[in-house]
Parts: sequence; structure tokens; C-alpha cells
Amino acid sequence: MNKVFIDPDNARGGTISQYFNTFRFIPLETTKESLFGKIDQLAVTQTHFIVLDQQTKSILFFRKDGSFDFKIRPRQADHYFDYFTIDRRKSELLVQTAIHEISIYDLKGNFLKKVNLGKNINSLVWLQNGHIIYQLEQGAPSENSPKVKYNIAYSGDYLKSARFALPYDPRFGLSELNQYMNSLNKSEDPENVFFSLPGDYNVYQLKDYTHIIHYQFIFPLKYSLPNNFSADSTYAQKRAKYVYFNAASKGKFESIENIFKPKENLLLFSLRNVGYLTNNWTYLYNLKTGLLLSLGKVTGDSLSSYLPFASPQFGETMVVYKNHHLYSCIASSTLISIKEHKEKSHNFGPVLNRYFAHENRRSNPVLMEAKLKENL
Repeated sequence: MNKVFIDPDNARGGTISQYFNTFRFIPLETTKESLFGKIDQLAVTQTHFIVLDQQTKSILFFRKDGSFDFKIRPRQADHYFDYFTIDRRKSELLVQTAIHEISIYDLKGNFLKKVNLGKNINSLVWLQNGHIIYQLEQGAPSENSPKVKYNIAYSGDYLKSARFALPYDPRFGLSELNQYMNSLNKSEDPENVFFSLPGDYNVYQLKDYTHIIHYQFIFPLKYSLPNNFSADSTYAQKRAKYVYFNAASKGKFESIENIFKPKENLLLFSLRNVGYLTNNWTYLYNLKTGLLLSLGKVTGDSLSSYLPFASPQFGETMVVYKNHHLYSCIASSTLISIKEHKEKSHNFGPVLNRYFAHENRRSNPVLMEAKLKENL
């Protein structure tokens, strides 16, 4: 177990140039076909940005310059796109389209087949060894349940033969808490898959069935749910009431989300507060030195046209990591509002100036790509 001590009040800030070598804006092209509302999941490949928008039931492919290529929609009206993962060996996109089913496409958007898993799942991530990690759905707590169930299944043949990990007692499960976040954290990094549940401050790095690294997050009392909240039978079937309908819980951390490991000594993660609609707590933590950097406190400078990378003013912040770069986004409505409040002489740079000349508040979001410095 690795203990991770996090005190948000003492997190560092700084400027973009202190922590990043390069910074660029990538407007995602807006057409009638490509218009979408929100990035619920982002994957970065050598050729594309792949965006999941759950509201429009779409997976959209944008080229690396932001131009729109194509999109995929569910083949059945009653299906949805919940999460996806990329099998990089076969160049296939695996999409959860029902609680027990995935649909498989090639990376040109052609449907290949569907697979009935026989178990209800919440999310899935492909591993480099060819296996897939599945987060199994937790049912409602029941006294008649078996004494042990599992959160995670590993399988190379779509759960026909699976190995299981991370056991829990279903009588005291966490299913009553909102699991709107992907507990497998959308990492799309086949070597660094992380799992965490709402109401629980334990994070597991899933290398494979036999190699699991455990991180226990420890927060100051004012930010913490009760000790052992996720497993204490005292809170069985009372957790939702305690978290969501208890004034004393407001401001405490409900979940640890979107976890990445950019380097061996660095963790990137976001924290969600009880009672707040926006997630403004995104951090980089050095496992060796204990240094905690709040991305929300990193201000813009000349490298970023004086715009921040992950500011609370952007609302809910999406930050992902891929190939030494961090990616975030800003809504067009927010970006245009910022422009209207800047001096006319403010230099936004050629990319954003072209964007402002042609786009409006309803246009697609703008991605921000920032390359981390080596010595963090």
C-alpha cells in the first residue's frame, strides 16, 4: 500500500511556463454533422481525437488538426454509448451499448460484431496483454447475497473464462452512491489502468490479474468522509443519505476520478466535492517528494495566450494524459465570454483569432494540449 497525503489548502500553483514546455489550442470543427454538447470521454491516437458525447449518443472522430472526420451512432434506437476502449493490437473500438453488451467497430467506423457478455458491466478498458478489464455492476445491497462478490473481471475472451479481483461484501456495497463517473477512470493507457469507487479513498492500479498496486488517499478531516466509510456496516444502505442529504458532508471529497500516471513518480487525478456541480480539484502529486500541484491554481502566461489550462472558471474540468501531454478543453461559450472581457489589444494568437472569426457560442469545444516538463 502507498499512502498519499493530500492537503488541498497547501497545494502549489504557478504559471503555465513553469510546468509545460509547449501549449496549443485545437478547435474541434463544427458542422451540422459534428456538432456535439460535451466531452464525456476523450481518447488520443496517432491520427485522431476520439470524443464520446453521451447526450447525442455519438462517438466522433476528429483529426489531429481538429478537423472532423466521421462519427458512429448506436445501431439500435434503445441502445446507448456509455464507455469505449481501444484494442490497439487489432485496431478496434469496443463500445458498451447495453449493461451486458458491447459493440465492436474498426477505427474507420465500420461495425464488426456485437458481443453479449452475460454479466452486467459498468465500464471496460483494454490491456496491452490482450485482456480486457471489466468493472462489474454492483447490485442493490441484500442480506441474501453471497458473502463475496468482485468489482473487477479480467478476460481475453469476452468473459467466457474470467479471473476476478477486488472482492467486496455485497451486503454493504456502494451501489447506492452515484456511479456516474467511470470507476476505471477512462485512462486509455493499457499499462496504467486505475480503479476507484465513489465514497472510497482507495485507488487500485491494475497492471494485470497478479499485479495490483494499492494507493490509500488521506485527506484533512474537513474534506473526509468517515473512516472506512465504504466498508463499515454501520452505514449499510444509509450511505446515500449520509453523503447527499447531510449538510455536514458538503465540501467533503466524494470520489477520486480520472487518474493517470504520467511518470513513475507522478499521479494525476481529480477530486469531486459533495454538493458541488463542478469539479475544480485537479492535481499532480509527486509520490517521492510529496509535492502537490493544483492545476486550478496554474495561471496563464504568454505561452498560453494568458489563458489557464484547467481553471475553475471553465466549470467542470476534463483533464486526460497521453504521450507526455495533458489535454483539457474549454466550451466555446466560455471562451467567447473571456474574449469579450479582454482588452481589444489582447493577443490570442493566430489559431484562436481564426476561431473567433468564424465560430460562435454554440460551436464545439476547443481542446488545449500542454506538454509536461521533464523535471516535475
